[in-house]
This record gives sequence, structure tokens and C-alpha cells, in this order.
Amino acid sequence: MDDTAFLHWVDDQRDDLDAFFFGTLSKFWETFVHEENTKTDESARNRVSKRKDKLKQWNQDEKTSEEVIRKHDVTFDHWVSNISMSEYLKHQRVIQDQHDNSAFMWSAFSRLSQDLRRFGGVLAEKKEQKWRLDQTEGRSRMRLRIIPDESGERQDYQPKRKASEPPAIKLDPRAQSASSSETLGLTPASAVGESVDNGSHGVESDDRSVLEESFEMIEDPNADLDDYEDKNRKVMRSLHRGDQVQNVCNMSRIIGLEACEGLLIIGKDNIYILDNYFQRADGEIVNVWQAPPEERDPYVRMIAGRESSERKSQEHETRSWKWADLISVSKRRFLFRDVALEVFFTDGRSYLLTLISTQARDELYNQLSARAPQINGSISLARPEDVWRFETLRIQENAPQSLGSKFASVFGHSTSNPATRRWLKGEISNFHYLMLINTLAGRTFNDLTQYPVFPWVLADYTSEELDLSNPKTFRDLSKPMGCQTPEREAEFKERYKSFAEMGDNNAPPFHYGTHYSSAMIVSSYLIRLQPFVKSYLLLQGGTFDHADRLFYSVGKAWESASGGNMSDVRELIPEFFYLPEFLVNTNKYDFGLRQNMTKSIDSVELPPWAKGDPKIFIAKHREALESPYVTRNLHHWIDLVFGFKQKGEAALDAVNVFHHLSYQGAKDIDNIDDPVERLATIGIIHNFGQTPHQVFQRPHPRREDVQHKDSRLDVLAESLTRQPLTLLGKQPYSPDTIYFHLTPVKTVTSG
Repeated sequence: MDDTAFLHWVDDQRDDLDAFFFGTLSKFWETFVHEENTKTDESARNRVSKRKDKLKQWNQDEKTSEEVIRKHDVTFDHWVSNISMSEYLKHQRVIQDQHDNSAFMWSAFSRLSQDLRRFGGVLAEKKEQKWRLDQTEGRSRMRLRIIPDESGERQDYQPKRKASEPPAIKLDPRAQSASSSETLGLTPASAVGESVDNGSHGVESDDRSVLEESFEMIEDPNADLDDYEDKNRKVMRSLHRGDQVQNVCNMSRIIGLEACEGLLIIGKDNIYILDNYFQRADGEIVNVWQAPPEERDPYVRMIAGRESSERKSQEHETRSWKWADLISVSKRRFLFRDVALEVFFTDGRSYLLTLISTQARDELYNQLSARAPQINGSISLARPEDVWRFETLRIQENAPQSLGSKFASVFGHSTSNPATRRWLKGEISNFHYLMLINTLAGRTFNDLTQYPVFPWVLADYTSEELDLSNPKTFRDLSKPMGCQTPEREAEFKERYKSFAEMGDNNAPPFHYGTHYSSAMIVSSYLIRLQPFVKSYLLLQGGTFDHADRLFYSVGKAWESASGGNMSDVRELIPEFFYLPEFLVNTNKYDFGLRQNMTKSIDSVELPPWAKGDPKIFIAKHREALESPYVTRNLHHWIDLVFGFKQKGEAALDAVNVFHHLSYQGAKDIDNIDDPVERLATIGIIHNFGQTPHQVFQRPHPRREDVQHKDSRLDVLAESLTRQPLTLLGKQPYSPDTIYFHLTPVKTVTSG
């Protein structure tokens, strides 16, 4: 078939051919084309996806590199600074250690030099010497030691001047330094805070988060270079070598009218008291003035005033004792709050410590009592020279009692107090017994508001000779000082009646608006000695009172307290019976002129029977205290001050009711919401006077005359420092009744 025929055939068969090719063969082609197109699209998508993933990977790698570079740029300077700070801190610790070593060396050298140049020393300097009463207690808790005052404080105190007198102009060289210290009063904590705040504006929040994640930031010590000190390190260096800290607590040490905050550290081998440190809630130790106000004791701050926020001249003094030296721990009160402890040591020192709460005080009491071997042990196990301190300080609750003695005590057939039994048998002196009662009642030399109370025993301050056999020589011990004359007693009864008729529930009636023992009374008695003159000036606003109102005469003081002044019902203090130095103006203070007098007040005017000698006055006064008349009647006075006539109906019948705020429990200052009222109440309690804790609930038994054997004076050398142990037992005589005042002995050489 030629081509023409074939074409004609195709044309004739076009419909069938079209149906064959386009119907059957085209389906296979379309399927093939579709499959190829699908494979091409899938391959293209895979290639695009791989390229995108690769691009993402490259992009992520680039971002990572950029982030590393950014972090490096951000943190490199701070990393360098951090390393520098860390090395700086190490350097500062080394410098601190060197400084502490140097300070220790110089303090030791200073003590040696001071000891050589002290009064009576090898290199003693001829200069006007000031004196102070040392706080060390001897037998019967007497403080007999007068030491040179090396405090360096100004003592050119000025008397109270009349309005017509021009004031004395004196330049205070410390004024400039004080003002400069105020300008530099920025504490390290505040300086660090300011540096952190100022630096925060220069770093973005993202960068700061990077820094916090990357490094542990160290506060910049350069914020206060002059004040940098690692307090934890310094405290640890204050401990004895090899000792371990087992507990640390914040406390305040009461000193007269002031309070010194600090730390009490319980170590494995020793106990430590460190002044002017504070442990924050986070465990960090800082200076007291850097402590958070909300963590400090608010009551101590109220007493301390602005001084609690200032730096002390002797910033950090450390005291330490071995556990064997702790001989007594007693619970005490401060501002009528049951938050204090008094600790006694074998060196004769005692400290009144207050804590922030009763719970904290009880925990510390238990820890100290459990650790001190001499508290829980028997007296027989103690060192012989410490036994007398145990007998003085052991309180009634710690003394073991048999069932029979407890049964007899309940029904009043015997006294449960061992000290009372010994006194009734004549085994201890009146002075020693009164000191024991004061100790039981919480009276302490460490707090002028709770100072030991002793009675006026004499009423004769005009005779040339003192007749102790005449009852008229003595004061009426059965009545308080406000009732020594019938006229005065009637006036106080009338006062009570007037207050009772007013019916003020918030102010119960009372006989006396003043107290027989207060900080002002104590400091006025001891105004010629440091540190009491400082306490007196603190109460008086920096100057002495008018000369006529100072303690210048024993006889005039008796006249005022017994009848001449309705606002004066003061009693005495223990120093009237053993310390002649407090009657002499050894420090040459200028107390000013009395009215219509041309001579300034100097030493205390003594009764004629003292012959102008303070030692004779003290000896005869002590003799009067131990006399048979006082011994037979002392129980009456004990009932008034420490016994059942202190409160209630018995006190009313005895005309012995004082202002209600002078009694414990009259007002709970912890429950006073008004800060002004709380501060006023604290001021009244702190300044007005505090009635002692009631020791005896029933009438105190009377002691009859006891015949004693003649006392023997032991002249052995060791007896000048301690008594033989055999004298501490129950003897038919009492060594405490003998009073000796040791004076320097002049050595006479021949030739």
C-alpha cells in the first residue's frame, strides 16, 4: 500500500484510530507522564527541604557563634572583675590576719607597759590619778578593789550653776572628731547597697540574667575599703586554739544603766562574750550598728538610746572562761521581763545578760547549765577556793530537800531556805545573810535599777561616841523609812486615803510616790567613784544636781530619809558597810557650793563618832549591823522589803505600799500597743525603782542571840586570799562576822 492509499485508509478509519490511540494508548501515556511529574515534584520538594534544613543549620550555627561572642563580650569584664574581687578578698583576709596579729601584739605590749607605769609600778609616772571601783566581787559579794581609771574619758565635770552665774566656757576637742564621724557615718551595708543600685542602670536585664546564670556575683568590697572586715573570720580568730563553736546567740550585757549588745558563744572548751557583734537571721555576723533594726532587741534599744547606733571606742572586746570557771547561772528579770540571766565566774566577775525572749533565755540557761561541770556537780568536787562562792550563789531551788523538810515547810514548821537556817543558828553574819537574800531576790550589782538593798540601822549621827547598847541609837527596823516618826506615818496614811477616794482603777492608791532603791539613789551614794558618777550624769543630763541635793552628809541623808523630806524614803546600799573609799572625793570632782556656803562639797561629812575617818565609820557601821539589837530585829525589815509585808493587806497595814509600776506584774509592757505609752512605762520602771522579788511568803523567823567562840585570826599568807576549807562547814562561829580592812604597810629599813 502506497502512501496515498494509506492516508486514505487512515482518513476512512480516523474515528476508529482516534478511539484506539486516544482512548487506550493515551491513558498509558498520561499515567506515565503523571508518575514522572510526581517523581519530579517529590524530588524537588526533597531538595528544597534539605536546602532549608541546611540553611537553618547554618543560621543556628551562626546564631550560636554570635551568642557565644555576645556572652563573651558581656561577661568577660565581669569575669575579670570577679577574679579580681576574689583575689582582693583573699588579700584583705591576709591583711586582716596581719592586723589582728599586730593588734594582739600591741595590746599585750600596752598591757605590759601600762602595768609598769601603773600606780606603784616600777616605772610609775607622777601624775594625777583617777580611780574607779572594780567590778570584781570577793567574799560575801563585796567589791573592795579600787583600781586606777585608765579609760581616758574626760572627767572635768561641771557643777550645777545658778542662773546668775555665767557658764564656764570649755572647748571640747572631741567635737570636731564627732562631727567628722557623723559625716562618715555610712555603714558598709548601705554603701554596698548604693553601689549595686547605681550599677544596675548600666546593665540590661538580659545581660544581668546572663551574669547571674554564668557567675556567682561577689559584692564589690571596694564600696567601703576602710571598713572592710570579715566579721565571721575575726570572731573565729577570737576563740582559743582548737576550740569549736557549738552555739551562738545574740544577747545584751547590762552595765549599770546602759546596755552593750554582743554575742555569747558556747564553745566545746570555753564560753565567750564578745561585745558589739550581732548575728543576723541568715547567720552572718556583723557589727551591731549594721544589724537589721527589726532583729535587734527593741527594749534594749529604748534603754541604750542613740548610743546603740553609734560605734563604741572599744568596739570589740572579747572575754572567755573555761567551763570549769562558770560556777553559777541564775534566771533574772530585766524591766520586769523574764528574759535575763546572771552568770558568775570564779574570777569574781558576774554579768547580767538579757535576751530577746523568755524562750531564748530558757534555751541558753539549759545549755549553760548542762555544760558547766560545777553547776550540776557536788560542792565537794569544786576547787577549795571556789566553795564559798557556791554557798553564796546557790539558790534555794537548786538545793536538795528531803521529803520531811518539804512537808515541814508546807505547814510552816521550819524554814525551807538553808541560808535562813544557817543565819538562825548564827553560822553566817547579818551582812552575809542580807547579801544572800538580795541575790535570791534578783538584786544585782550589774543593774543600778535592781541594786542590792540594805537597811538604815542607826539613828544616831550626832553623838561623839556610838552606844550600841542603847536601843535609841538604832532605827526602828519594824517600820519602813516613811514611818520613822508618827507625824510622817500619819501623813502617808492620809495620802493613801486620798488616792483611794479618787478611785482611779488605772492608778491604785499608794503611800509613797518614790522608792527606797533606784538608779538615782545608788548613783548619788556612789557619786565620788567611777563608773557611778557617769551613771549619775546620764540621769541628770550631763551635769551635777544642785549641791544641796547631792549626797554630802550621812547625817543629813538620814534626816531627809527618816523625816525631813516627804519624797525621800531611801534605804542604804551594801557599800555603807564595807567600802570607806566611796565616802572620799579621791577624784577631786567639783560638786559646787551649797547654799550660803563658801566651801565646795568634797568628801562626805561623817558623824562625830566616826572621828572624821571613813574607815572608822565603816567599821562601826558594820559593827552596828552585826549588833545584838539589829540581829534581834532584822527579820522585821526583811518582812518589809523581801517578805510578806511587801504586798497585799500586810503591806497596807505596815504602811508599805509603793507606786504600782514598781511591782512585778503590775503591767505587761509586751502587751502595750501604744509605743508612747510603752516607752513611758519603761522609763518609769527603769528610773523610778523596782521592788525586789518576794522571797518569803510567811513571816520571817526571829534570830536570838547566839553565843560564839572567840574568833581566831589566821596570819598565814594564803589566808589573805582565801579562807581554809574547814571554816566553810557548820562551825559554832562565823568568820563572816569579822571585818578587816587591809591598808598598805610601810616597810621600815634600818640604817
